[in-house]
Amino acid sequence: MYEYLKQMLEYIKTYNELPKDSIQFNDICLELYNNSNNLNDYQVQSLDLVLKICNTVYENSSTVLIDDDFYDHLVEIYRKHNGDFRIGAETIDINEMRNVITFIKKPEERDVISYNKYNEDNMMFYRDLSYNSPLDKYDLKKQNYTYNGDISKRKVLDSQLYPNLVGTLDKCKFVLDSQAKEKGVYNEPNVKIFERDFLIKHMKMGIINPHDKYTLIAELKYDGISICAEVQNGVIISANTRGDVKDDLSADLTPIFAGYKFYRMNEDIFNGEKYGVKFEAVMTKYNLMMYNQMKGRSYANGRTAIIGLLSSSDAYKYRDLITLVPLDWSYSDQMTELGDNYELAYILGTRKMQIQLLNDRFRNGQINRFTIMEGDYKSLLFQVKRFVEEAEMMRDFIPYMYDGVVISYDDPSIRKQLGREHSVNKYSIAIKFSALKKSTIFTGYTYTVGQDGSITPMIHYNPVMFFGTIHDKASAHSYDRFMKLGLRKGDVVDVEYTNDVMAYVTKPDNSHNASNNNPLEVFPTYCPSCGNKLVISKSGKQVMCENKDCPERNIRRIDNMFKKLNIKDFSEAYLTRIGRYHLKDLMSLTKDDVSFLGEVNSQKFVDSMRYLQTNPIYDYKIIGSLGFNNVGSEKWKIIFTKYDLHEFVNLMNNNRLPMESLTNLKGLGPETVNTIFNEYEFFKEDIMFIETFKNVKSIKHDIENINIKKIRFTGVRDSELINFVSNMGHDINGTGSVTKDTDILIVPYENYSSSKVSKALSNGNTLIVPIDTFKENLNKYLK
Repeated sequence: MYEYLKQMLEYIKTYNELPKDSIQFNDICLELYNNSNNLNDYQVQSLDLVLKICNTVYENSSTVLIDDDFYDHLVEIYRKHNGDFRIGAETIDINEMRNVITFIKKPEERDVISYNKYNEDNMMFYRDLSYNSPLDKYDLKKQNYTYNGDISKRKVLDSQLYPNLVGTLDKCKFVLDSQAKEKGVYNEPNVKIFERDFLIKHMKMGIINPHDKYTLIAELKYDGISICAEVQNGVIISANTRGDVKDDLSADLTPIFAGYKFYRMNEDIFNGEKYGVKFEAVMTKYNLMMYNQMKGRSYANGRTAIIGLLSSSDAYKYRDLITLVPLDWSYSDQMTELGDNYELAYILGTRKMQIQLLNDRFRNGQINRFTIMEGDYKSLLFQVKRFVEEAEMMRDFIPYMYDGVVISYDDPSIRKQLGREHSVNKYSIAIKFSALKKSTIFTGYTYTVGQDGSITPMIHYNPVMFFGTIHDKASAHSYDRFMKLGLRKGDVVDVEYTNDVMAYVTKPDNSHNASNNNPLEVFPTYCPSCGNKLVISKSGKQVMCENKDCPERNIRRIDNMFKKLNIKDFSEAYLTRIGRYHLKDLMSLTKDDVSFLGEVNSQKFVDSMRYLQTNPIYDYKIIGSLGFNNVGSEKWKIIFTKYDLHEFVNLMNNNRLPMESLTNLKGLGPETVNTIFNEYEFFKEDIMFIETFKNVKSIKHDIENINIKKIRFTGVRDSELINFVSNMGHDINGTGSVTKDTDILIVPYENYSSSKVSKALSNGNTLIVPIDTFKENLNKYLK
């Protein structure tokens, strides 16, 4: 590692160019990053060379070897060992020649851009996007409010206190008509375009003229949770979510935010009057890291973390990790005569004045960032397009998440003419970003074998960073997609961060990839785990290993079985070392047999196996965990509602036409029955072993004595609760859909909104219950 880096630096200095094999450089960077907590002296010296190489290339060319965020992380790691690290490098003349990282044919024509590096000198809106008010004495004040145990239960408010603050926006994906036409979606009925469906629409309405000049306000569209608060004397006295706008209902967040103080409102200009303020609750990237550490969670982004936080019973403990960005302000009717002219301008004035007032009075660490655009129709289109592009490019460098921009008219008369329809402000529109995308270099494939034998190709590439998380691989999903991608080592690939969770890889059409002379990657013909000949599925989309004893298939199956049976703390690596692939074999192991796991884990393993033979469990659950391909517990429940375990075994063993008997059961298709029939011999020994368990309950025998409830979830999951209630015989499913016969829908908190909630409400007989309430009243809801 060290010698390679040393030679690379010398090569750059000697030949004034990057070596052709510099792909290895990123692999070294990733290795150092992954071992950041345990670097030895040799690795620290290597890290020093990595940073020197990055600085040398960066200072003397337009090439960026690694992502800026990734570089910053490496600097912080190095500073733990050498606090005297300084940015900069000696001056040399690097030829920006063609290589696997990036290349330039002419100064004005760039074929491949490895990473989007923003340059404030070339940006129109850099200051407006990057500026945050300097910290002052108010930002440094610690929130000093205490939890009020008398209002610990979140409840449904009968109506919004300030209905004009709640609602949504029209949304579009394109700024220009030409962008939508280029994508071939201009005439799609669900596609909205800023140019056509906002500006041109208002021209046709006679509200604006294409030759006149207008002012637009552009803001970031924060990706958080919308909160409306009632404030008095600069302190939140109540707060609620946006909730169900149609039915004028919302969830009460007062137990979490009551007492939150805005110190810049220390002069009570409204004589104790109450007023409403709309905020977006966001979580900065630093606070997300802190929250994950404090709670032992692994939330991928701030929005999901806030949803989880607000639905937890101890949310008040972590409220200071939430940043409230001020968006709007609503006065009561009595307040129109109060306040100085500055405040009255909010009622009668421009959006610019509104935002300035909000930032002056209600900011707490982060301002509502905005910019002002002035010009005629063509000029405004150009400015909006640039702002959207620059805001999207800056997402990695702003401390919280946003997923688009909001464009609004500034003129009060235009805003009044367009007004508000069905809780939608028609004088504003949101322009949503596409998925985050970065370019990098494809380095090769590895392959995994699924429980069902399907071979999944994994795409490996030089590491990129999204929101502080390093990504160096992504699933290609299937043989079909592998063939469509047609990758060669050294190809440039685009990595998109979709839904702020998953990396998705595409191959761009550019001159670099067109001239890549490396051979096409070839899909393996033999299983990477067991060596068996692979078979292409009938659809041609998948490649399968049909060996049921394939080690990797078995490991996946046992791992999945442990999860279904709620046996924790045994990773695939542990299961590989144990090397037993049938339940009977696993349960025959003694503590001495698994002593290599260590004292604690070997005892835990033995206790888990003993638990399976003593703790009550339904037949359909334990058989459903064994791993028949695509036959889950719900299908087994259909079978064991008709036959108990002994009857089923007799049916399969005694040649009493088991296929016909099972096919006649409503809810079992021929494919499911064929799978059970074909795989029964493989699982037969385990099933007959389970048949001897005294703790296995028959759902067939109990169903007559239990009023079985059908329970579904939305917005929240609890595997322990699901396992507990399922063992009582109820139909509880964490991912199942809501149907007419669903008895209970469990939600994170009162008045949570989702498509499942809407379906439950339309049913009329489905109870919608917050998870905390359900847990506290199990007997009531399950009787």
